[in-house]
Amino acid sequence: MLLGVLNYLAAPFGSKERELLEFGTEGADFTYDDQGFPQRTKKGKQQVEGFYSGLATATTALLPSAFPGTHGPEDVKATYAVEQKLIGTAIANPTVGHYSDAYTEHYGRMSTEATDLVNDIVSGRKKIGEWKPFWTEWRSKGLDQMAREFQKSIEKNA
Repeated sequence: MLLGVLNYLAAPFGSKERELLEFGTEGADFTYDDQGFPQRTKKGKQQVEGFYSGLATATTALLPSAFPGTHGPEDVKATYAVEQKLIGTAIANPTVGHYSDAYTEHYGRMSTEATDLVNDIVSGRKKIGEWKPFWTEWRSKGLDQMAREFQKSIEKNA
């Protein structure tokens, strides 16, 4: 079932599934303009726009209709050019495809704790000086174990 959900979320450009994910329901959330491009309705702008969020932004096709005004194709080309430059700065995650029991056991909690601390620092509830001790403590809470297990898996499968 989960694979079915993920497959749906990864629907290819041009499919009805992708259209629903990006624009919502035809008629209620969007209509097609005279060139056949989807245009969000007022309701679609309020309820659908932004729903797809950051992950989708990096993986979704750019459409001229997504840009207001008459320069849509030029905007798409310019945005694509910037994305290509940004891809060159990305660092591949060497743990992709590898497994760590410690990651499975601890990462959810650890990630929440880190996010909470960042939010507390940004909002002024905690001082920036609490960041370094947090990482020191985190190491013994599973971070070092994760690193060892991932390294072992990477070396074993090299």
